Amino acid sequence: MNKNIMEYFKSIQTFIRSLFYKHEEQTKQNKCTLQQEKYLKIGANICNIGFKSKHAYEDWQEDIFNHISVGDLVYCTMPVTDKVLKTIPEGHTTRPFLIVRKGKDELYGYACATHPKPLRSYEKHIFINEVYDSQNARYKDSVVQFDCAYVIPIAHIQYIYKELDEYCVRQIARELKAYANIRGKAILNFDMEIPIHKGDIFKINKSYYYFNEKKDHKYEMYKCVNGGDLIDSKYFRFKNIPRSIDFSNTYTFEDLDINNLIEVSCTCRNDWVNKQLNKPRPKEKKKQYERKLTPGTIIFEEPWIIYLFDCDNISYGIDYNKFKNHTYELVEFKLNMDKATHIVFTEQQCASIYKALIEQNDIHIEYLNKRLNSIENTMILPYELEYSVGTILESRFDEIKYVYLYTYNKKKFGLKINSKNHKNKVVPIHAKEFDVVDQLRFECMKEELKIVQKKRSGFCTKYFKGHRSKFN
Repeated sequence: MNKNIMEYFKSIQTFIRSLFYKHEEQTKQNKCTLQQEKYLKIGANICNIGFKSKHAYEDWQEDIFNHISVGDLVYCTMPVTDKVLKTIPEGHTTRPFLIVRKGKDELYGYACATHPKPLRSYEKHIFINEVYDSQNARYKDSVVQFDCAYVIPIAHIQYIYKELDEYCVRQIARELKAYANIRGKAILNFDMEIPIHKGDIFKINKSYYYFNEKKDHKYEMYKCVNGGDLIDSKYFRFKNIPRSIDFSNTYTFEDLDINNLIEVSCTCRNDWVNKQLNKPRPKEKKKQYERKLTPGTIIFEEPWIIYLFDCDNISYGIDYNKFKNHTYELVEFKLNMDKATHIVFTEQQCASIYKALIEQNDIHIEYLNKRLNSIENTMILPYELEYSVGTILESRFDEIKYVYLYTYNKKKFGLKINSKNHKNKVVPIHAKEFDVVDQLRFECMKEELKIVQKKRSGFCTKYFKGHRSKFN
């Protein structure tokens, strides 16, 4: 009976003690929360901030604390609770911290890591080949992680690892400022003026600009556009979108707000920009002239075209109707070989067209002069006219009729009338003797030749029936 009573009283005692310790633990937790809220006021982006240690520090730690300056890398034990410290792998509980601010009894800074968390480029600063890995006999990078700021009590200090130079400190301050602008909130940063350097990217009126230089108290900038011809995406990549720099226009701003800075200068990007700006202007390509057809060939289109030459895959000629009215004006057209029926003008006859275009200071004057000189310096031209174009010739022996077009190297060429095999194809006139049945001027044959071109079967029967008495 007495034994049962004693066990009952012990259970009550245990319950009371548990309530007491739970209250005490909650009180500690509330103090820790209040401590964190206090440090939030300094502007730190606190994710897992430590609390002010109750452990007494040694004299040597105080001595080191007095010698620490802002911008130093200091080895410290991670300023976290004992529970969290146990979860950190052995050998990583002590690491360098970049000291950004110094208080009365504590330090404020960011932790460095050789195996950092997966962070974006603007969420970290890299010290290249900073730490020697004796196990693998090589140097490793050390990364300052901006995603979490720490309050470091004196009791956690181990030793001063390195003092950073002023340029490096200012560069990190610029990166922290860009990170704060992207995140849209204040974070722990150095208490110093943040300079602007060439290559900084600013977001102004929802557009991105690359700062190039300052002239006459004005900031000259280039606009950044999405995509573009990027050799390497590292030149400018923001929010996972590759962007290129448009050098065609320069934008000037009276002043630049540092709060618009979203990315600091990058050496490789600046080198690329300078290379693009210093590139010599591409030489103007010489116009490529060619002759796909013999100049003077008539193209049966609406309007009819006197073909002259091709330049950079564009065909040029003269409107035949305007030419009859003594108007010389080059026109562009799409060349259709099937509609190029025959040569009406020899190159020598085209020379008068060249001269008229040269007098008008045509943009193709250089080529026209070259063609004109070539014609004038040629004693015997391959093309000539023995009869008027359109003259009907008939062989005396086989009575085959031809429409005469031109003579090339003393050989006559024309269209064979009523030929199913050749249709409207230009063929040599092989007759040794022939009679001139009728001499028709080209203007009189325009409609008939157009029908030939469309039907591709020689002159239509209707035409010859209407002119039978004329031919016979």
